[in-house]
Amino acid sequence: MTAFAARWQAAMMDNYGTPPLALVRGSGAEVWDADGRRYLDLVGGIAVNALGHAHPAVVEAVTRQLSTLGHTSNLYITEPPLALAEKLLELVDQPGRVLFSNSGAEANETAFKMARRTGRPKIVAAENAFHGRTMGALALTGQQPKRAPFEPMTPGVTHVPYGDVAALDAAVGADTAAVFLEPILGEAGAVNPPEGYLAAAREITAARGALLVLDEVQTGIGRTGSWFAFQQAGVVPDVVTLAKGLGGGLPIGACIGIGAAGDLLEPGQHGTTFGGNPVCAAAALAVLRTIADEGLLEHVTLVASTSPPPSRAWVTRSSARSAVPVCSSASGSRSRCRPRSPRPRGRAGSSSTTRCPTACGWCRRSCSPRGRPTSCSLRSRGSWPVHRGRDEMVRHFLRDDDLSPDEQKAVLDLADTMKTDRYAHRPLAGPRPVAVLFDKSSTRTRLSFEAGIAQLGGHPLIVDARSSQMGRGETIGDTARMLSRYVDLIVWRTGDQSRIDEMAAVATVPVVNALTDQFHPCQVLADLQTVRERLGRLVGVTLTFLGDGANNMAHSLLLGGATAGMHVRVCAPEGFQPHGGVLRDASARAAGTGGSVDVVADPHKAVDGATCSSPTPGCRWDRSTTGSTAAPRSGRCRSTPRSWNARRPARSCCTACPRTAATRSPTR
Repeated sequence: MTAFAARWQAAMMDNYGTPPLALVRGSGAEVWDADGRRYLDLVGGIAVNALGHAHPAVVEAVTRQLSTLGHTSNLYITEPPLALAEKLLELVDQPGRVLFSNSGAEANETAFKMARRTGRPKIVAAENAFHGRTMGALALTGQQPKRAPFEPMTPGVTHVPYGDVAALDAAVGADTAAVFLEPILGEAGAVNPPEGYLAAAREITAARGALLVLDEVQTGIGRTGSWFAFQQAGVVPDVVTLAKGLGGGLPIGACIGIGAAGDLLEPGQHGTTFGGNPVCAAAALAVLRTIADEGLLEHVTLVASTSPPPSRAWVTRSSARSAVPVCSSASGSRSRCRPRSPRPRGRAGSSSTTRCPTACGWCRRSCSPRGRPTSCSLRSRGSWPVHRGRDEMVRHFLRDDDLSPDEQKAVLDLADTMKTDRYAHRPLAGPRPVAVLFDKSSTRTRLSFEAGIAQLGGHPLIVDARSSQMGRGETIGDTARMLSRYVDLIVWRTGDQSRIDEMAAVATVPVVNALTDQFHPCQVLADLQTVRERLGRLVGVTLTFLGDGANNMAHSLLLGGATAGMHVRVCAPEGFQPHGGVLRDASARAAGTGGSVDVVADPHKAVDGATCSSPTPGCRWDRSTTGSTAAPRSGRCRSTPRSWNARRPARSCCTACPRTAATRSPTR
């Protein structure tokens, strides 16, 4: 693999980054890499390999056609593309015309041009939709991070929330040429629209004289149990676009104009050299024939009706469980379409956002055009709520006050129990896969999470900075959606709190903060367990933190200690004090638990009467005099500050430095 990677990096553009595997062959649902390892292919060429790898029907059709007549261009008539166009119109069961292309993006470009031919200037598409990466298709795509590097976009496109009939009705007017929709959002995370949404879109567009364009690049060719997803909704669109599974692995796309829409393009107004290539068309005919002959549509329907909905240990549900449809390749290998509601308008990722995405009380700064705050990396209290369906919500653990006081106590009680038998509690049994992402290597942190996940019955999947494409070929949102399909939990150790917030805003599985620049909640839970273990309680205990008050441990101790009903003092020089928003949130939490929070600059005052301390690891004070304004300085721990030894009570403890500890948990 090393040789392949070096050649890739030397010859290929960096838009994909360097892939982690070099695959050399495939058969059915399995592939083999350059080192001979075998894998079960659950990606399927990104919904392309409808019949798997090297299917005999496709191999035979391609071999026969290539040995007879290969490429001719669209200057001449050949049998395979003509037969394929006739077959697609038969499957649509409507009169119309077909134009072939090489990809889904090109098929949508064709539909875009057809919309322009109506003479109307405006197009409506959906937020979070994906229609391709060519400039016209990108303008239709409702994902601002993908559009931003290439702006300005083709003008005239408006995006509305997916599934919102009222918003769609308000956006479509007499000057609207077309409405572009996916029957099920694909790249955005397999999001089903509300019942009746496509029918309402058909009524709205018909009433205003606009085209209804349905992008079936992902959902078409049998993936939902019918040839096209729109057939299940009982509507007839004006334009349908196809690609991916149509060619069974060969590049081909199609734009089907139904009825009068098929006559919008005239000679010379659009074309493509390779579109309708006889070899690719022969492969597509073999795919369609095999799906029909082997009854694969019926198989998809059968699997969908008998497969139970997935269970998630961290997802709370009402007693009424919503139906979970199943998407499938035509070969019947399933991937669940877990429905979840589109994020409400005003969340991160929405182009309509004008304020901080969580109405953050700490900054109230205007957001960037991407819907994220320009400078606020800290959120107000609470985790990102991610809805999954009408009655499901994922809980994240991104900072310490994501736990209520009762929940924090329950976690610590369970931790005490597990220390006596660490394999007794196994909520991840199965085992369930857990993605553990590390932007920066850390042997202790990595091993502790790996061991903990294994003890809970799970299977840790380590994703380090070298193997992840995040930031090189994939956005954080792309990675969150991908991981949500394959794992049951995401743990991330990253340097920027806003990155994990962005991950949680998109992920449909829980996200746990292993460490960021602003919060260190898992470490503080462990520290609180040590304090409670040594002192017998947390309520009423005075905890002093000494050092850089603006770091992640200080923030988490303020929030976690306030949640536990402790009296938390942070001793930090001027310029190194905690974030004001953290202080406000911690004070509000302490008011309900009987605790308190305070910030001082005098080390003597900070440690006076304190029952436990948590100095910044590896730091010492430049001066320990009252009112010191010097910064904590890196170096060996020197009993920070010296007055701690003299002023601590007889029964006390230190969470970070054994040299200053009166008593110490032997397990830490």
